[in-house]
Amino acid sequence: MKIKPKKNYLVQFGTLVVTSRRAAHITQEALAEKAGLHPNFYGRVERGEDSPSLVTILKMADALRLDPGDLLTGIQMYEVFWGQAAADKGDIG
Repeated sequence: MKIKPKKNYLVQFGTLVVTSRRAAHITQEALAEKAGLHPNFYGRVERGEDSPSLVTILKMADALRLDPGDLLTGIQMYEVFWGQAAADKGDIG
């Protein structure tokens, strides 16, 4: 078994934000306005192209009426490789 850090945190975060926004039936533009963010920046965050600050995450959570932790729950920190695929990569003996 091989465990390694995942690199796509921003994409995962953006996906969680999109899912939360859609569940709240809010457009990107409306959420950006409620959170006091520029719509272009907000769009980049949803696409995983920009890294929001802690304050920005708090503003987004407030605009969505969520606990900030809800926007982080589900982000996978590590990948686990098992069996032959890991052995083929030389990660396990």
